[in-house]
Amino acid sequence: MTEHPDVEHSVIVRGSNEGIIQNVPGGGNTVSAEMSVASQPIPDGLADELARLAAAMRERADGLDQDRAVVAVGEAAEAARRGDAAGVAARLRSAGRWAWEVARAIGAELAAAVIVERL
Repeated sequence: MTEHPDVEHSVIVRGSNEGIIQNVPGGGNTVSAEMSVASQPIPDGLADELARLAAAMRERADGLDQDRAVVAVGEAAEAARRGDAAGVAARLRSAGRWAWEVARAIGAELAAAVIVERL
């Protein structure tokens, strides 16, 4: 590979599977490309399934950490309704493993699959 003194390469990876940002500045211009799980389309029915999951979690919640997970899944459902894939990813990441366990227990397979991608 030929090195050019006016081109700088950097790769930043944030979190597990969150994304890769590549910056290639040169000649005063910067080209950026982001490939991210968060940029993928939101599956049909995800918002409704996340709302159902949040309701099920609310019934099972025992303690502050689980209460926070309920809120995170509810916010992920709202983000899905708005078409905000990055918001869905961020909220589900903060919901944690318990959200995945409840999703599996209630048969919310789509939600479980999306959650496990974000953990």
